[in-house]
Amino acid sequence: MHRDIKPENILLRTKNNVKSVVLSDFGLAKITASNQSVVKSRSVCGSDFYLAPEIIKKKEYGIKIDIWSLGVLIFFIITGKVPFTGKTASELYNNILKANIPELLSKEKSLNIQPGLKNLLENILVHDPDKRFTCSDILNHRWIRGTLTSCEFKIFNSVSYIKKFRLEKIRSIVEENNKENEIKNKSFEKGKEKE
Repeated sequence: MHRDIKPENILLRTKNNVKSVVLSDFGLAKITASNQSVVKSRSVCGSDFYLAPEIIKKKEYGIKIDIWSLGVLIFFIITGKVPFTGKTASELYNNILKANIPELLSKEKSLNIQPGLKNLLENILVHDPDKRFTCSDILNHRWIRGTLTSCEFKIFNSVSYIKKFRLEKIRSIVEENNKENEIKNKSFEKGKEKE
C-alpha cells in the first residue's frame, strides 16, 4: 500500500528509448508480512487533497485508499485541479466526506467529453471502499481497454488532448473578448461622432 499517490510522486522514465511512468517515494508505504494476506492500517498519513474518506474517518483501511488517490490524480490530470478543496484542512476533509461524486463529475465539462472516463471516476471515487473499484476492475474498464494500449500512452494522450481542449477554449474566450471590445469601440466611436 503506497499511501501517498499524488502528481509529485509520478515520474517519467526513459530507458532504452522506452518511456514509462514510475511511482516514487515509498516513505509512507506499508508492506504486508509474508504470513499476512491483506495489508491493513489505521495511521493517518498521505497528502490532504488525495486522502481517502476512510483515512479521514480514522477507520482501518487497506489498499483501496490508493485507488481513491488514483481517482483524484486522474481528475487532476484531466481538469488541472483537484476535485476537493477547502480553506482549512477541516473544511477540505468535510468536503471529501460529504461530496456528491456524480454531481461533482457532471459539473466538469472536460469529463463530460469522455463519458467512459466519467464512469471510471464514478467507480473509483466511491466513499465506501467495499464498493470502490479494484485494480483489476480499473484495468478491465472500457475506457482503459478501449482508449489506449499502454500506460504512458494513456497519460500523454490525455494530457495532449486536454492541452488542445484548453487551447481551443482560450482561443474562443480571446475571440469573444475581441468581439466585445470591437462592439464597445464602435459604440464609443459613435458616441464621439455625436459630440
